Amino acid sequence: MLLIVPVVFMAGMPGALGAASIQEMMPNNMRGQASAIYLLVVNMLDLALGPLILAMLTDYIFTDEAYGVEGIRYSLLNLTVTAHVISTLLLWKCMGHFRDSMDHLRRTIEQ
Repeated sequence: MLLIVPVVFMAGMPGALGAASIQEMMPNNMRGQASAIYLLVVNMLDLALGPLILAMLTDYIFTDEAYGVEGIRYSLLNLTVTAHVISTLLLWKCMGHFRDSMDHLRRTIEQ
């Protein structure tokens, strides 16, 4: 149980960081709309694609014939690792754009 506490804590961070960065980046009159769009897109991806991809992995790759009841374990493992790698790469790629947006916002506020 002690080993899973940091994992759960760290897994909850991206959602909060995304929402906070949107609040920081947007002008005051657009913050509510930007947050609503962010939450819509994230929830649609999480709730629509997550279970679908997991089921497809279990049905077509980690089948009952080859893996038995352990197939879902490997599906969860592969989906989680792949999602985290993709998330890390996207975060790394988008950090420059985030910095540019923050610099633009600061210049706009200063003028």
